[in-house]
Amino acid sequence: MPMKPIDFHVKKQTLEVLLNRRTPNWALLTLVLTFSFFYWRHDPTAVVIFCLIPNLLIVTLRGFWLYPMFDRAEVTSYNIDRLLKLYAANVALTGITWSIALPMFFTPANTLLLLVFSFVYFILIVSGTVALAAHRPSYFVYWLPFSISLPLLFFIYDNGQYASFGVGTIFFNIFILYLYNVTNTEVVDLIRVQLEKQNLAESLEEKRVVAEKAVDDKNRFLAAASHDLRQPLHTTGLLLSALHEHVKTETGQQLLEGVSNSMNALNNSFNSLLDVSKLDAGVVEVSQKNIPLHDLFQEISEEFSSQAEGKGIKFEIDHTKHFVYTDPVLLMRILRNLLSNAVKYTENGTISIVANSKRNGNLCISISDSGPGIPAEEADNIFSEYYQLHNPERDRNQGFGLGLAIVKRLCDLLDLPLTFDTAVGHGTTFKLEVRPGTETASQKPVETSANIGDLLDKSILVIDDDLSVLNGMDKLLTSWGCQVFCAESEDQAVALMSGLNRPPDVTIADYRLRNDKVGTDACQRIQEEFNQEIPSIIVTGDTSPERLQQVVNSGFQLLHKPVSPEQLLAVIHDALRLKPSS
Repeated sequence: MPMKPIDFHVKKQTLEVLLNRRTPNWALLTLVLTFSFFYWRHDPTAVVIFCLIPNLLIVTLRGFWLYPMFDRAEVTSYNIDRLLKLYAANVALTGITWSIALPMFFTPANTLLLLVFSFVYFILIVSGTVALAAHRPSYFVYWLPFSISLPLLFFIYDNGQYASFGVGTIFFNIFILYLYNVTNTEVVDLIRVQLEKQNLAESLEEKRVVAEKAVDDKNRFLAAASHDLRQPLHTTGLLLSALHEHVKTETGQQLLEGVSNSMNALNNSFNSLLDVSKLDAGVVEVSQKNIPLHDLFQEISEEFSSQAEGKGIKFEIDHTKHFVYTDPVLLMRILRNLLSNAVKYTENGTISIVANSKRNGNLCISISDSGPGIPAEEADNIFSEYYQLHNPERDRNQGFGLGLAIVKRLCDLLDLPLTFDTAVGHGTTFKLEVRPGTETASQKPVETSANIGDLLDKSILVIDDDLSVLNGMDKLLTSWGCQVFCAESEDQAVALMSGLNRPPDVTIADYRLRNDKVGTDACQRIQEEFNQEIPSIIVTGDTSPERLQQVVNSGFQLLHKPVSPEQLLAVIHDALRLKPSS
């Protein structure tokens, strides 16, 4: 019957320790030859019979059969006991051989030989204690012949005149046995501790593999689900935009507004997933500059003050004159997410955003609210994905629980330390440490407005294998005065445009096409067909970090489904404005 796994592993480790600590044959031969050298003149016959021949046989047996057999053996729960017994028999043979040989060379009248005799005895006893510390049975069968033969020799030698030496030898062996017991206990405990650590490490590794697989599965599922859900959402948005022009009644417009609001809530949730994927993919570019906090805070105030006041919450903002050196767009995203949470979960009291200098020269931006606070047991979870403290009903208007996960990733990307203080029932303060900047003249970005009239008679090639998307894009772009050419595949697009013998002004392609084709390759082929650079836009519903990185590497403009008509118009307008002159 197989033994328990823990018992087997302990015995297997014990055998490994014994084999690692085994006395090398060269060491045994050295001891034998040294002993023989000193005793050869005294009694060469005894040396040959009791020392050289037995030990040479032992060395030969070990070198050519026993040790190679141990090295080749596949240790299992069925043969481990037999292997340990065989090893014990091996050391018992050594012990018996020397316990017989030593009394033959006991010469108390010769001081030098007596010292050699005592030295060899001491070496044999101590080396056995060290080498066999892991296995008590092996040590006992090795030690027992020594503990009997030598004391007995002293008691019977010359009518008992050396009885006192026999008593001393007994006490010496008892002391050695005590030391062995201590050593054996420590070695066995060490083996068990090592096995426990090994089992724990293996268990952790298994759990790590399972966790990584779960994360990979989750990412694949989210990427696939995001793409599959964004596709009809994208089509619906295009058709809704076209439908607005045909619905004239007030009731119809209200219904369309309700549908649009629901789509916007769903779109915001998808965009949060997209933000996480972008950050994980490393495709978010950082552009740091000196920026006045006053301008950021003023924009924040315009965006959130009305929301806070609508809930009866006081919104306070610091009219700071500090400058910081960071990426303004990403910093604004951090502040927006933190303030969005503050407004979302605060029912009364005050929300504030202030900036103070720190002793180390950096600036600390603090966003405080008087909301419910964060329980201590939840503090480690708030930056996790899909985790929400105060949304048990999973209200879609409160998102997916990705806001703080995005904040944490953005802070890591910008190397901005983020901490928070909280008290249940009294609110939370998030603190963001930002490097100070140099005062510069405040510059507002030059805004360019996209005009539908600029698209009049522009040829737009749309490549998508979804007929509903092609239909929606055709209707929308046609309503803008564009000449629209629709194709369901790369080959169809090339054939269509080659037949017209002129390139499109802009190519818009879905990333995923039939037969494992991708839109980036289709756009590249259109450019190669006409041997010129053609503004190209890739539209995708993918949130997979790998896919996003591939699109970014292509150099084409990237839009994420669902695309609003305003977004599409702006991107086409920019593409035409930046189009190289032919």
